[in-house]
Amino acid sequence: MAIRKFLVEGWNHNASTTITVTMAGTQVFSGAVTTAVVAQYDGITQPDSSTHYILSWDYNNADDTAEQEVACSIQVTAGAATIGRVLVNSGDTNSPTWPADNRPFIEEIDSTWYYQGYNGYPYGDASDNAIPEKKNILIDGASPALTATTADEGTIPRGGVDNPTFDGWHFYLESGSNISYTQRIPKLISEYVAPTP
Repeated sequence: MAIRKFLVEGWNHNASTTITVTMAGTQVFSGAVTTAVVAQYDGITQPDSSTHYILSWDYNNADDTAEQEVACSIQVTAGAATIGRVLVNSGDTNSPTWPADNRPFIEEIDSTWYYQGYNGYPYGDASDNAIPEKKNILIDGASPALTATTADEGTIPRGGVDNPTFDGWHFYLESGSNISYTQRIPKLISEYVAPTP
């Protein structure tokens, strides 16, 4: 078992925003969101072009030698926020051993290394049906509403209308709302071994 760090991309939309996070039934975060307040996505323009990490927490993972799946819930208890990708610590011992041109799937943020939250390595093969870092997503107990069901209406999510993966989606939540999902926790990254010439 090891402590794994989690980081959530998103936006804060109210100076009074507070959030509570549970993993496997245990509260891992409860408090204020302190990032800058920005406007809600209006359907055309993102609230802010810069990346905001609005939440972080630690979780004592049961087994870091194989992928784990843990029930997770993020509830906005006051204000409003948009919840996006969830980045999971990839391991600060072995991650730096990977050459920069061979590590597009990990990134260093504030001296900690994270797997990127999307449908590529270590979660999938980046195909349209590959499941990203979050699966079984529910917003207030229901499947997220699709903004389009045909190409003429807009962008259809990866996986299609019948089996959307919601890879890379951002979810706007107001006070009292929550996103629940299964969080995939990849094993810690192995030390880089250079290929045999």
